[in-house]
Amino acid sequence: MPQPRQSRIQNPKAKSVLAVALLLVLALLSHPGQVAARSLLLLPDLFPDSPVRPLAWLTPSPERETLRYGYSAGQVEADVYHPAAGGRHGAAILELGARPVPKRDPLLVRFADGLARAGSVVMIPESDNLVAGRVLPQERDALVLAFQRLRAMADVDPERVGFIGFSVGGGLSTLAAADPRIRDQVAFVNTVGAYFDARRLLEEIATRSLVVDGERQAWEPSPVTLQVFGLQLIEALDQPSDRELLSALLFQGQQAPDAPERLTPQGQAVLRLLRGVDRAEIGAALAQLPPEALARLDAISPARDLAAVRARLYVMHDLGDGYIPFTQSRHLVRGLEPPSLRWYTEFNIFQHVIPDKPVDPLTFTLDLARLYRHLFTVSLEFL
Repeated sequence: MPQPRQSRIQNPKAKSVLAVALLLVLALLSHPGQVAARSLLLLPDLFPDSPVRPLAWLTPSPERETLRYGYSAGQVEADVYHPAAGGRHGAAILELGARPVPKRDPLLVRFADGLARAGSVVMIPESDNLVAGRVLPQERDALVLAFQRLRAMADVDPERVGFIGFSVGGGLSTLAAADPRIRDQVAFVNTVGAYFDARRLLEEIATRSLVVDGERQAWEPSPVTLQVFGLQLIEALDQPSDRELLSALLFQGQQAPDAPERLTPQGQAVLRLLRGVDRAEIGAALAQLPPEALARLDAISPARDLAAVRARLYVMHDLGDGYIPFTQSRHLVRGLEPPSLRWYTEFNIFQHVIPDKPVDPLTFTLDLARLYRHLFTVSLEFL
């Protein structure tokens, strides 16, 4: 009588190893498993000094094209990176903010190239106003146009398109995602070191302080932040003489001890705000500003339109950010309903939006794990 066929693998441990190996293979074949692997390979492309680029070794170079188009307040030149692989891909707009690094900066090219090698179409729009540090409400129009152009490309999956916004670009990206022309089409927004309420940010800049967990603490804004916010206020002043003198002080480094006497009350208020005022004086200084200045700050604030955002939001901020304080992202997160907020991560390794702050090995290791977890989670949207 024939004997039943016996399994060739008799050792229970060997069977367990085989089962685990099979599960790993199946996991890697799934979409989350593939994204986890791509995110791990992409991680070194986020660090300026990383000596390795696994994706560059394993994948063909993407194709880069340049687009130029106008919008309601100026001109945009955009670089678009297309993966070498055929078919349709998820896509992301990298919005850089005010006075950004050039879109051909090696660090930015490295990141965009890595994203494209990982499987995403990537657009980097560069508007002439933001390059000059001018944050206008019309930048919303520029981003809506960028989104519509990217979404219509032949190799883009229109259901998987969103924004990755850095610094001021994070606030503008959130604002664009609330625009009725595209709000039902934007899949996701990931902000990095972004502002949420420009008027509140002006108060934090002027008082050199933040409120954290109910306690006020000192905070020193960066020179770039003072220049960008100074420009927004100066351009709203009524008197050309005020604009000329304040621009010379702020942008040209001129010294004018008698400046307060030469300025109108509006100009004096701007000078006091930029040089720093006591908390008790902030209300009076703001009241002296022309209404256009505060209206402009409100018009560029996603805080005013947050309820209109339909996209899934991912938020990143460094606790030591000297350009835009992390409290801005905390206010954004508190204003979101749970289905909208997908992930919020605070770090200690970023110098504003670049992970190159010197820290101790333990802090770096913990933050690296947090960065990978965040990168993997948002990458599920478009890789």
